[in-house]
Amino acid sequence: VGWQLLPQLKLQATLEAEQGRKVSYADTARPVRDLPGYGITGFKASWSPREAWDFDLGVRNIGDKWYELADGYPMPGRTWFANANWRF
Repeated sequence: VGWQLLPQLKLQATLEAEQGRKVSYADTARPVRDLPGYGITGFKASWSPREAWDFDLGVRNIGDKWYELADGYPMPGRTWFANANWRF
């Protein structure tokens, strides 16, 4: 979901959710395992002061949720980011 507050300023909220992911193992007594479901949220603010420039600040996984996309490999917790883009 996004909002354009000013011509140069945009806000964006995100939601990622998944339920029912299965992982398989070839050489175990239990070859298929269900991973628990998860839901994470994020937020980003984008500022475009000139036509060729964009600056972003944001956070992913705001709630610092623990989750896995593959068994035994946890995904990062809360992650902050900043981006600068120049198009030429």
